[in-house]
Amino acid sequence: MLLRKEYQPVIAYLGRIDHQKGVHLIEHAIFYALAEGAQFVLLGTCPDPAVNAHFWHLKRYLNDNPDCHLEIGFDEGLAHLIYAGADLLVMPSLFEPCGLSQMMALKYGTVPIVRAFDGLADTVFDRDYSARHPDDRNGYVFHQVDNPALESAMARAIGLWYS
Repeated sequence: MLLRKEYQPVIAYLGRIDHQKGVHLIEHAIFYALAEGAQFVLLGTCPDPAVNAHFWHLKRYLNDNPDCHLEIGFDEGLAHLIYAGADLLVMPSLFEPCGLSQMMALKYGTVPIVRAFDGLADTVFDRDYSARHPDDRNGYVFHQVDNPALESAMARAIGLWYS
């Protein structure tokens, strides 16, 4: 897996690619990141045959894009490299009782962009809008389950990266 070496933020998604994880928002995040001058890496498995086929199609479609790589499957060693090499991690989960990916990202210094739900809301505090002390804010949070909400959080994160 090679991305071109450019001065661009690297946004990652790691985990299952299914409806519970906000599959429509994961796909939107890929194209939004690319449109906003970021790179995108995905490592995940698809238990649903239709979703799996769709993401294999996306992988083939984006295969020649030097700013994007989709890896359908899972490899723990590669996951750690992605956590360590990414600048931002997107987690648009519709349901997430705990969430480990955001915790791994924070451990590696990768800033999470999450949908405020259960475990994600308990561990990620928005840089711009949290009531917590600024030293305790550690990511970007959005609330709705739609593209504009995700874009708002991603735009803030990408904007800060570039500034």
